[in-house]
Amino acid sequence: MLAEHREAWERVVRHPFVLGLGAGTLPRPAFAAYMAQDYLFVDALARTVAYGIAKAPSAAEARPLAAFLQTLLGAEDDLFGRVFDELGMPPPAERRPEPLPVTARFGRFVEGVGRRGTFEEIATALYVTEGTYADWASRLVAEGRRPDDALYQSWIDIHADPALAELVAHLGLWIDAAPAEREPALSNVFRRALRHEAAFWNAFVPTRTKMREGGHG
Repeated sequence: MLAEHREAWERVVRHPFVLGLGAGTLPRPAFAAYMAQDYLFVDALARTVAYGIAKAPSAAEARPLAAFLQTLLGAEDDLFGRVFDELGMPPPAERRPEPLPVTARFGRFVEGVGRRGTFEEIATALYVTEGTYADWASRLVAEGRRPDDALYQSWIDIHADPALAELVAHLGLWIDAAPAEREPALSNVFRRALRHEAAFWNAFVPTRTKMREGGHG
């Protein structure tokens, strides 16, 4: 699936938003808008991970997802709070912004996969949402990108954490172990998740720098 959708994957992990984040040139208002919407999306993501835990074929598959859910609800949630405080934004509990249409669509997609999909389909959706983040963050680190803005660096660091790469590796093994006849369904989830990722990034950059989002559906 990575080979099949390599072009779309590269568009996400080298998106202008990501490159601006690594260079420290991303305007803070764009980062603030992104963080407010990403905080809303994490609600749907956490529920999807919970579905994955419930549908895991054994405790061995459930444990990495349980650890990731704890990170989402703990360390990453704490980072959101620090970012909002630094940006002078009210705490999320006090300021519950309306989701943008792109955020709502992305949330509905991942929750739908969690609610109706198989364990392997959930793993595929998470492979895209977490694998693209681990990829762009590790690339920025490998390239020596260290923005002066501490908030930007914190966001890079939390996604360059080896624990996230380890989760993505587990997800990849589970997907590879799926029966061959499941490949078309998994590839469809993979493609749609990438399209939603590209659309989400595009919401926070000027029109002239937006990247195309790929196919439909």
